[in-house]
Amino acid sequence: TGYSTDPGQGTNIRTIKYAGGSGAELMNIAFNGSADAGDAGYAVVTAVGPGNSIHVLGVATEAGKPNAWVVRKINDDSGLGAPTAVAAIAGNTQATITFQPPVSDGGSQVVSYTVTCTGGFPSSAAASPITVTGLMNGTNYSCSVNATNANGPGPASLPVTVTPILTPALALLAVKSRKTHGGAGTFDLIVNHTLPIDGLVTVEPRTIGAGHRIVFQFNDAVTSIGTISATDANSMPIGVATSIIAGSNVDVTLTGVPDNQRVRVSFFATGANGTVNATASVGYLVGDVTNSRMVTAADISGVKMHMLQSVNTTNFRFDVDNSGSITQADLTATKARAGLSLP
Repeated sequence: TGYSTDPGQGTNIRTIKYAGGSGAELMNIAFNGSADAGDAGYAVVTAVGPGNSIHVLGVATEAGKPNAWVVRKINDDSGLGAPTAVAAIAGNTQATITFQPPVSDGGSQVVSYTVTCTGGFPSSAAASPITVTGLMNGTNYSCSVNATNANGPGPASLPVTVTPILTPALALLAVKSRKTHGGAGTFDLIVNHTLPIDGLVTVEPRTIGAGHRIVFQFNDAVTSIGTISATDANSMPIGVATSIIAGSNVDVTLTGVPDNQRVRVSFFATGANGTVNATASVGYLVGDVTNSRMVTAADISGVKMHMLQSVNTTNFRFDVDNSGSITQADLTATKARAGLSLP
């Protein structure tokens, strides 16, 4: 907490909360005394207290009164949130639940997700999608998902309904941006494929390397695909797309796509039970490790916080040069792009 200078208001008490893992900004609240004069925060008096609140000590000036000490109670709504964009895809005696991570991780890295359907059937995994087995075909189920971090489980998402079926139609389950980080291995960034290209698309912050690999995961084996379309934010062709079909996955590699671009990839996939249009939009912006669609101080701070770490499933985004460790080179690359934003 401290103060900010805001137009027409003098200085305000400004309190900001950051995620401990990513450095992402979780909360930013200002208080302005009615005199529009010298207000400033000095200390967070308590950590999260009763009613999920924090207390900030500072000085504020009200109209016609001298400066006075104040204690501001602030509701802290930045705890671990519920997963978003939850969807269910029916299978044979099973259902696959897809979702996006919570908007707030509560300052601690999410370590797992759990899907619970009507009557129990909990299933856990490290990321979307999660398949729940042991269901009965023709029965309606209500399913929700919650995230867990070091502080425990978070709230459940809004429920979705699904009815398993003997011969489910071919459906797209998930899209992942995949890159190899030296000897540390290969790590996937989950892409929110439900968003339009001009929306809040998932940003891939890692360098191109040997190309941008985008893996489309389906609920059944893919037998063939149509021509792949790769276009930029202006619907113009961009780069060259090649593909490999491996069971229920279609691995697309994009080459010739420069940094700081939005790309939409689309093709028709055919399986034993039909054809589906598979589409995903991705933003490419090296250094945007916080997925804000702009390289900011939060990204620089995030890389700094993970310096000298070996790359693993929780910090791979900060290895922007894909070397297998987070070093000064990653920090330099991020700083060099400060201020860039997706077109």
